[in-house]
Amino acid sequence: MQQEMVSAYQDTVRRQMQMRGTPYKSIPEAFAGIIDRDGLIGLYRGFLPNALKTLPNSSIRLTTLDMVKRLIATSEKQFQKINDDNGNREQAQ
Repeated sequence: MQQEMVSAYQDTVRRQMQMRGTPYKSIPEAFAGIIDRDGLIGLYRGFLPNALKTLPNSSIRLTTLDMVKRLIATSEKQFQKINDDNGNREQAQ
């Protein structure tokens, strides 16, 4: 989500410059024009729909990552227990 906040204004400038018939000839000119026309909030036009689009994806990725980390931690504990049990059996023989 933070990444979208940082790059949203760049995306707005890019889209404005790609439009047919755009009055902007350079990136600094586009920044100045958007701020003059809409204020600073104009640089973040379209942020909310984009954030709502990426939010489910981010949530799924974070949840999956958390589950995989738990599975790895559990399997490492089980592996260590099996290793310890096998070591104890070899010492007993």
